[in-house]
Amino acid sequence: MIATLPDLPMVIPRGKYSFDMFADFVKLHGRTNDYKIMYKDIHKCFLLPKPDGIHMAYILSLKVPLR
Repeated sequence: MIATLPDLPMVIPRGKYSFDMFADFVKLHGRTNDYKIMYKDIHKCFLLPKPDGIHMAYILSLKVPLR
């Protein structure tokens, strides 16, 4: 494991997930579901400011949607 970010609030999939980064993939671990996203499956990334001017939203566009 390279890095971990615990309890990140996410919109899709909804809930709080731990974001674990490995050399070839990212693992999202939640209360009921686990997702594994390969880095090669990430199509686009955006970092957008929220209207409050303090927080930011990080958006990942995937080639294959989560199932």
